[in-house]
Amino acid sequence: LGFSELLLLPGQSLRERQDFVEIIKRNGNLLLSIIDDILDLTKVEAGHMALETLPVRLDLIIDEISTSHGKVAQEKGIAFKVEASPDIPKMIVTDPLRLKQVLNNIVGNATKFTTRGSVTLGIELEKAGAQSELLRFTVSDTGRGISEEEAQKLFEPFTQADPSTTRKFGGTGLGLSLSRRLARMLGGDVVLQRSEPGLGSSFIITIETGRRGSDEFLLLAEKGDSLSGNSEPALRDMCILVVDDSRDNQALMSRILRLEGAAVDVAENGQVGVEKAIEGHYDVVLMDVQMPVMDGYQALQSLRAQNYKRPIIALTAHAMREEKMRCLALGFDSHLSKPIDRQALRRQLLSYKKDHGAPVLEQH
Repeated sequence: LGFSELLLLPGQSLRERQDFVEIIKRNGNLLLSIIDDILDLTKVEAGHMALETLPVRLDLIIDEISTSHGKVAQEKGIAFKVEASPDIPKMIVTDPLRLKQVLNNIVGNATKFTTRGSVTLGIELEKAGAQSELLRFTVSDTGRGISEEEAQKLFEPFTQADPSTTRKFGGTGLGLSLSRRLARMLGGDVVLQRSEPGLGSSFIITIETGRRGSDEFLLLAEKGDSLSGNSEPALRDMCILVVDDSRDNQALMSRILRLEGAAVDVAENGQVGVEKAIEGHYDVVLMDVQMPVMDGYQALQSLRAQNYKRPIIALTAHAMREEKMRCLALGFDSHLSKPIDRQALRRQLLSYKKDHGAPVLEQH
C-alpha cells in the first residue's frame, strides 16, 4: 500500500515506477499465497478438500518446477539440478494442482534457505505393493539445515523452525504442514530424511502414481498442450462481453482482452448483461457471479431460458473445485477464478474461437 501511494506521487522516474510496480506485484502474490495456504489448510482439517484426479504428463510438471525454481536459484548464484530415474512413468493419474503445490512448497523452501552450493530434485519409482507404485521425490540442499530440536516441530502449522525465519525469509509456517497433508491425500507422505545445521537438508515426498496412463491419455494430454502453446493466434476477430459490477475489474479485463486483439463491451450487472447479450453478437460472455440487481447465476438462467447458446464463462473469487463444479452444473460453459490468470483466460477464450470448432476441455 505504501508503494502504491508513492506510485501516485508526481516526479517519479520511469525506472522508479517500474520498481514500485514489481514490489507491489511481488507482495500481492505473497499475500495471495498466504490466503490460499490458510484456506487450503482449513479445508483439509474440515475434511472438505476434494481432489481432482486426472491423467497428467509428469515431464511437464517437472519442467514447470525446474523452470520456475531454476531461475530463482540462478539469481541467487546456486545450482539447481534435476536427477530423474529412466524408469519413471511419462503419465500418472493424480491431482496436478496439488502435486505442484507440494513440490513448489518443498523445492521453494530448499531454494529459499540455500545461499551457496546447490538444490537437487531427484525422482525415482518405488514399489509400494503388488498392485501399486509410488513416485519418490527427494529434495536435497546445501542450505542452513535445522537441528534435531527444530525438526520436532517442523510439521506443526504456523510454526517456523527458527523464530527469526519469518523476519529473514517471510512465510507463515504453513507450507510443510499443508504439504504433508496434501501428499498423504495423494497416497504418500512428506518426511524429513536428514538435516544438519550448516550442511543442508533432504526431504522425501511420495505420491501414488495412480493408474498408468494409456496411449489414449497421452494423446489427450498432448492435444491439450498444443492448444495452450505460444503458437496460438491472438483473440482478434473475437467480440467479448464482460459482466462485472466492479469498475476496476471491468477496466482490467477490458485492457487485458484488448491487448490480445479482442473487441470488448462491458455491463455493470446481470440484468444489463442479459439485455446486451440478447441484443448483441458476442462470441463469449465473461460473467461475474456476485453482482447487485441480478447476480451471475440469475443472469445465466435468464439467458438459457431465452435459448441463448453462446458460451458463458463464470468469473468467481472462489478457486475451490466445489465452486467450479457448481458453476458447470448450473449451466456455465466453464469457470475461471480471480485474480484472473492471463494465460488461462487466453487459453479458455481460444477454445471457443470460431476457427477452433466445438469447445474443447482444457487440460491442466
